Amino acid sequence: MKLVRPLVLQKFKERFMSQNLAEFLKVLMIVVTFSGCLIAGRQYMLSFDDAEDDAEDMDMVGHQENES
Repeated sequence: MKLVRPLVLQKFKERFMSQNLAEFLKVLMIVVTFSGCLIAGRQYMLSFDDAEDDAEDMDMVGHQENES
């Protein structure tokens, strides 16, 4: 029973997936993964900048209240 599944997948690949399609899908997967990592890293870095801006805003509000 274990040999049936790999044999079916092998026949499916031989019939429906050419070598060019397999290479295209592999490259597409790499590009999408790398782009996703870059976007996630950018958002992570921007979250630090937003946290600093929020802290500065809170300091300014406290400073303005003390002046009144």
